Amino acid sequence: MKFIHYTLVAVISSSVLYACGSKVESSHLFDGAEERDPVFTYFSTEGNDWSFESNNPGGGFLYSKPENALYFAGPESKIPEYVLASLDIKSSPAPTSVSSPIPKGWSIFNVNNAKLPERVRALIGKFSPTDGPRCYTAVFYASGYTQGISNNEPEEFATWALSPLMEKISGEALRQGDVIALGSDVLSNIPYLKGVPVDHVAYVLNKDLVFQKKSPSSDQPFEILTMQAFKHRYRKYPLTYYRQKLSLSDYLEQKKSIIPGTAIQYLEAITDLEKRVHGYAGSQLYREDMSQSEKDKLDDDHIAIEKEIREYGKKHVHFADAESEKFPNDPDLAFIWRNIGYRLWAFSNYTGPLYSE
Repeated sequence: MKFIHYTLVAVISSSVLYACGSKVESSHLFDGAEERDPVFTYFSTEGNDWSFESNNPGGGFLYSKPENALYFAGPESKIPEYVLASLDIKSSPAPTSVSSPIPKGWSIFNVNNAKLPERVRALIGKFSPTDGPRCYTAVFYASGYTQGISNNEPEEFATWALSPLMEKISGEALRQGDVIALGSDVLSNIPYLKGVPVDHVAYVLNKDLVFQKKSPSSDQPFEILTMQAFKHRYRKYPLTYYRQKLSLSDYLEQKKSIIPGTAIQYLEAITDLEKRVHGYAGSQLYREDMSQSEKDKLDDDHIAIEKEIREYGKKHVHFADAESEKFPNDPDLAFIWRNIGYRLWAFSNYTGPLYSE
């Protein structure tokens, strides 16, 4: 198993796909709003086009930080039926009267009562305080493959996509938990990772919505898009679809009779560290309500966790690398050790919590 860091930037004709490994700018619109109005975060855009309308044909989502609320903006006087159904909202709310960065003539609706998976809802509109967490992070955490962090890499995604946990599907009947991958097979130089597009990946919420983080830049939030907008933005690329047949925890339970005790110890330690860091990141949401001493303790705790994670990853990653090479003809043990190795690799390059306000 070779750990190679890739910066993925795909340039196509006159348009640019700011892929999962690239750094781009985010648009925080309406920062000059009056205090009574929401301050909107305008989610990712295509290339240098900051137009909400062109990036969200048929409508799209905005997030308001002060009230931690989700909005939908569209060209009609009510929310389209397919959007209501995808959010599990019974009927369209009336348009709000708040000022917003949407095109003239468009309506904006508060959809904060949308029914979304807990992990996804917690991250929408959030920014990583440091560069690093990216599209793989969003997919892994939403799917339950990881329990928090990290600066996940394309090799880790390809390992998962080709593992006994996943299967390639046609994409004709998508459901929650499916994954969309697009772009080029840049890992073709690693024999056991060939054939998986890794320029960008996204998590399917249902046939009409996806969840993603556009890039590893701290300027890009975790976001939801309509499938229409997602396919419009990435229209230059063929899409590949995967479905999780089995969760990692269920898979490990099934294979526990063949998993070495050392591997189990690593998996338990990695999961514990992921949860601890995610707990720290979650506590950041309430930072404004803390006393200075509580903030200082939070910062000290993070320094300690960060040091522990990096040292643990650097200390053990090469052992996992060597173990994975011992099982070229055993897909289960090879996958288990590669899973451990790539998560340790992410630890060794850890640069900050998963998200913050």
